Amino acid sequence: MQEINPKDVSIRPFQLLDDDWALLVSGIRRPHPMTVSRGGFGTLWGRLTVTAHVRPTRHTYSCLEESR
Repeated sequence: MQEINPKDVSIRPFQLLDDDWALLVSGIRRPHPMTVSRGGFGTLWGRLTVTAHVRPTRHTYSCLEESR
């Protein structure tokens, strides 16, 4: 897996989530991918942030809970 610096990414977030898609990967032992179409991008207290909405009933939610 390759780590990407968010400052090096140039995207159009509304087009990304409306026309294309984004992938959220959670879990450490067995990574679990999930497509997302709701969320946001921004800066909070000087830090770059990404918000993704995941229902507690999704398997991805439990994977997120067990990892930092």
